[in-house]
Amino acid sequence: MTKINKLVIPVAGLGTRFLPVTKGVPKEMLPIVSKPTIMILLEEAIDAGIEEVLFVINSRKECIKTFFEMEELYEGKVDDIKEITQSIKINYVYQEKPLGSGDAILKAKDFVGNNPFAIIYGDDLIKGKSAIKELIDDYDKYQSNIIGISKVDSKDLSKYGIIEFNENNEINRIIEKPNINEAPSNYAVLGRYIFNPEIFECLEQLKMQSKNEYQLTEAMTMLMKKQKFYGCKFSGKYFDIGSKIGYLKANIEYALDNDELSIELKEYLKNLSI
Repeated sequence: MTKINKLVIPVAGLGTRFLPVTKGVPKEMLPIVSKPTIMILLEEAIDAGIEEVLFVINSRKECIKTFFEMEELYEGKVDDIKEITQSIKINYVYQEKPLGSGDAILKAKDFVGNNPFAIIYGDDLIKGKSAIKELIDDYDKYQSNIIGISKVDSKDLSKYGIIEFNENNEINRIIEKPNINEAPSNYAVLGRYIFNPEIFECLEQLKMQSKNEYQLTEAMTMLMKKQKFYGCKFSGKYFDIGSKIGYLKANIEYALDNDELSIELKEYLKNLSI
């Protein structure tokens, strides 16, 4: 059985929803309480047994490399960063033009080789058990492509790719951002994937879509005609931290789990006059 030990995290997006701060700070470096998002994502990966990660970045996000490469300057003060860099090998590849998720994942072809691999999106935070570990467990069971899914409110269906699937969680199709009448279910694709390497053949065949981008969903639809896809209903709580409200909710919930902050924060929230 092939072990999933490589992960791709695309983080080359512009982060326009957080302007002007993202002109100088990548959105993936914005803190959840006091820890940058990318650290939480890597901790999830390490808990899943991932040994090597590839960040897809651009030249404006060199500070991500600096963040992981300069912990020796802060000896004894950033032990959690050192623990991460000792537990997982970090690599980088560049996507200089914002040509979409399909183009970003295609940049990882040489890194991945001829093996199945994992993907975590930098905008998608899942609090709880390692979601990518849950996907890997399903891959071990089915030996097929796995997509992380979770139920979303009907009012939010038009924000996501929505899946049609059967009682065995086998996915038949994905409809990108449907209206409520077109949606085949209330289950959305939420930033966690395990793919067989044949996904790269499909990515190489993509045609540019609207907004001059190549979309990963189109490649998945192509591969779905040849291989099976299954949905993994991960158990953790999902936060879209690429949105302002999702980012705020994540900070509140992570702070409520923080021993130093929870008591005072609960008291503040209880007394808050709205």
